[in-house]
Amino acid sequence: MQTIMKKTSWRVAVIITAIVSCVVRTQAQEFSKNSIKVGAGVEGVDNTKVEGHGFVTALSYQRQLKDWLWLAPHTKHGTYTNFGITDTPDEYFNIITMGIGVNAIVLHYLYVGVGTEVNYLHGLIGTGGEISHASHYVRSFYPDLYANAGLRIASREKRIAVNIIPFNLSIGIHEELSLAMQLEMEIKL
Repeated sequence: MQTIMKKTSWRVAVIITAIVSCVVRTQAQEFSKNSIKVGAGVEGVDNTKVEGHGFVTALSYQRQLKDWLWLAPHTKHGTYTNFGITDTPDEYFNIITMGIGVNAIVLHYLYVGVGTEVNYLHGLIGTGGEISHASHYVRSFYPDLYANAGLRIASREKRIAVNIIPFNLSIGIHEELSLAMQLEMEIKL
């Protein structure tokens, strides 16, 4: 009987130790240096060919370089119109953007980023508005530089962080200018 009790207690001890070590290991899991960001916001665009405002969505991958610095290639898509702007013909256009930049965290809560982008703009300039012209299709490629700043809400223990970016400015080489406000959710891998 004692032999059976010794074998059983030893097996129970091994099972409990294995379970506890697995639980401790999963609770102490560190996240990788990679993350994915998904964002949405509103943006106003003004350049030599179009002028409008609309809804923009973004997808980004981040690779951590230091504790406070990330390399971040990204892509975004925006759909724009000039609704409410009366001194131009009706405009409906899309902008697809691919870019790369660096993002940094300053003082644990301030989020800043700088980088460069390549934009593909395409859309239709119509005949509405105060100025009447024949409708035509517009398309162009243009590079720009961007800078953004906002607040970061994140915990080191949590997998998800939120970036509130009220300032996002892009300046292109042919008088392109865009201002955006954006909300991003970052998921650590």
